Amino acid sequence: MRRDFLVEFGLADDAIEAVMREHGADIERIRQGMGADSSAVFDELESAKQQLGEAQNRIAELEAEIERSAAEYGEQMTKMRIDAAVEQALRGARARNINAAKALLDMDALSFGEDGLVGLDAQVVAMKSDCAYLFDTDAPRMVAVEKSASAGMRDTRESMIRAAMGLR
Repeated sequence: MRRDFLVEFGLADDAIEAVMREHGADIERIRQGMGADSSAVFDELESAKQQLGEAQNRIAELEAEIERSAAEYGEQMTKMRIDAAVEQALRGARARNINAAKALLDMDALSFGEDGLVGLDAQVVAMKSDCAYLFDTDAPRMVAVEKSASAGMRDTRESMIRAAMGLR
């Protein structure tokens, strides 16, 4: 409260002095009452600021962990996609043993592009020429067959016909 404010109301000097003393006492009581409470409030405020800082640090750590996990997950998914594409390509190339053929591939040189797996075709072609035993060929395989009873009968018929014709 200002003294000139009270003068405008036409109060006498001793009345103004009494009002100002009482107002000063009220202010002092409020300050003393707040003194204990304000220090507790400021302590709580500092504690809250510290907790906020710790929480922000933890959030930053968790965000970094999430980024690392996402990167690892992406790498694992890419590896699984490459493995599946390699196995499918080796089956298409008629590999006899997928795992043996896969072990000979340079998996680090493979990557996904717009047209699928890049670098695999050249490696499979080279492997087919270097390790042809790992792949089935288009040529039919010769399989040994035992002579059966029907084959023996055919030989008997042929020999009878030859004998009838005078051929040996």
